[in-house]
Amino acid sequence: MALEAAIERLASLSPPKKWLSTAALARTMGMDLDAAFETLRAEASKSDRKIRYSALPSRRTLDVLWGHVDVVGERRLHPLERGALPEGFTTPDRAEAQDTDAPLLFLSHSMQDFTHVQGLRDRMEAEGYRVWIFEDDMQAGDIVHHAIRRALESSEAFGAYLSETYLTSLYSDKELEQLKYQSKEVFIFFNDQSRPFFDLALKCFEASGDYAHEQIDAFLAARNLNDYLPRTLLRHFLQLIHNPNTQLVVDEKASPNWVRELHARPSRILQLSQI
Repeated sequence: MALEAAIERLASLSPPKKWLSTAALARTMGMDLDAAFETLRAEASKSDRKIRYSALPSRRTLDVLWGHVDVVGERRLHPLERGALPEGFTTPDRAEAQDTDAPLLFLSHSMQDFTHVQGLRDRMEAEGYRVWIFEDDMQAGDIVHHAIRRALESSEAFGAYLSETYLTSLYSDKELEQLKYQSKEVFIFFNDQSRPFFDLALKCFEASGDYAHEQIDAFLAARNLNDYLPRTLLRHFLQLIHNPNTQLVVDEKASPNWVRELHARPSRILQLSQI
């Protein structure tokens, strides 16, 4: 009866409100969040399913959104949800070799930066961390944003690889939004490719609010990144930079040309080997 109530509620929706979150449907179903999610997921896995989940998460959270197929239509699965990893991605076997007692670092990044992130992940694992990145740690059949949310909540530390492509990633925005409600050690990673962001971080490190926002506006204008999402993401980072739990980390092996400058920088700027 609980599932039927959820299906009926979804079928009653009409544009512009076509989707409901797992949390909203859990209340309709009289279930806790995890039980409701698994019940909805089982229904959405059927060949004759009446409901499906959205490719994108809730605007406010990383919660999964559900819709009735008669209202929202069908869609193709994300390649990672089909278990089809893009060429160049590593295999999940890596996770089996990690120390399960090591602290877990959730590494937020743009999929387009995978080559740089892969090297960063290897360095962090050499420093004693377990690192979660969705290209390696998504399981076949997982819903992308549900897996991300689960990993983010279970991690002891949060890391972000900052780049221009990161600033246009909806998932990056949601991950940072969720971070505001959690108390974690935070690392923001830089290398030669992200040097302009490091320079921006230094300008904002001890700056007043107005000056910092002026620097962000100038930075975005110079790169024609004037949309709402890049601006929001950079302001998330501005808040993080002023958080005492945040460290700015430079990968000295990937940035040999400027790492010597760090001795004169604030104490919360580290080389990767110092973590």
